[in-house]
Amino acid sequence: MKISDAIEGFLLDRATAKCSAPTLRWYRYKLRMFVDAMAKSGVTDIEGIKVAHLRAFIMELQNTIADANNPYKPARKDGVKLSDLTVRGFVQVIKTFCKWLYMEELLDEDPALRLRRPKVASYMIRTFTTQNLEDMLGACDRRSHLGFRNYTIILLLCDTGMRLGELCNLRVDDFHLGVGGDESYITVFGKGKKERKVGMSAPVAKCLWKYVSVHRQGGDSKETHLFLGRTGKPLASPAVQDMLKQIKLRIGLEGVRVSPHTFRHTFSTLYMKSGGKLERLSRELGHSKLVVTEEYLKQFGSESALADHEQFSPVRMLNLEKRTSSKKADDSRRGKGNHKAG
Repeated sequence: MKISDAIEGFLLDRATAKCSAPTLRWYRYKLRMFVDAMAKSGVTDIEGIKVAHLRAFIMELQNTIADANNPYKPARKDGVKLSDLTVRGFVQVIKTFCKWLYMEELLDEDPALRLRRPKVASYMIRTFTTQNLEDMLGACDRRSHLGFRNYTIILLLCDTGMRLGELCNLRVDDFHLGVGGDESYITVFGKGKKERKVGMSAPVAKCLWKYVSVHRQGGDSKETHLFLGRTGKPLASPAVQDMLKQIKLRIGLEGVRVSPHTFRHTFSTLYMKSGGKLERLSRELGHSKLVVTEEYLKQFGSESALADHEQFSPVRMLNLEKRTSSKKADDSRRGKGNHKAG
């Protein structure tokens, strides 16, 4: 079977498994590069795929200029190579594809079984300060419909930490305004089609109610998506990212990535700083494992350690004043001895 034909079957299987459209695009983009690389090696059939071919492809990726194969961006001119995280993503896709070939009995063995995932450096994602958040909110013109929509989106991202896809897929009926002492919340459909309820603070709920009641302008009265663009169509992910980019330029924010994912990390950090519990935060974020939530709290853990450093420093157990006094006394005695000798 041709590798290209097998890939179409694989993507069809992923689609029936309810993978999202972005995930399917992610698979197709990486597997297309994989097919081209195999063709250069003279391998066009799945039976010809060997682990040596896979390792050679990974080495080629590690020496590829960043964005060289990106249809939406020009190749980097500074010579920066693909990041370890990007290369690891390719390995993940290849291993998933090859395992599928084996499980579907298209191959007698999995050629990627011995293909190792490259190690990835662990970095802390810098989060927004409260001043950053206030500056971004201040850059929104709340007198206009779009400005108030942008203001509401930033508040909602800050208050809930929801994913970009979850934000864009929200429907009007997903917003539940608390009345009579009830808490306001939003029903979110996250990864794996898992539904969860995400709470909202009262000021954000009030702002969202005003957006829906006054500023949500749409040409089609039957449109159910919560956030709409200029033309009344559902707001897409690239439009949100572009909106945040424009706000970043407007306020001159530097040193921190302005993206919905940074809001997610910021929400997690501020939630814990306010005394929140890790288990509840994990449920708010829609994580199935606590270890995933902990990845969002690297900066929080580092800052907490810094804050506690003064109190728990081992140096505080040392009597440095005594050592200083003793040294002065010794110097004084030596000085007197030298004076007498003179």
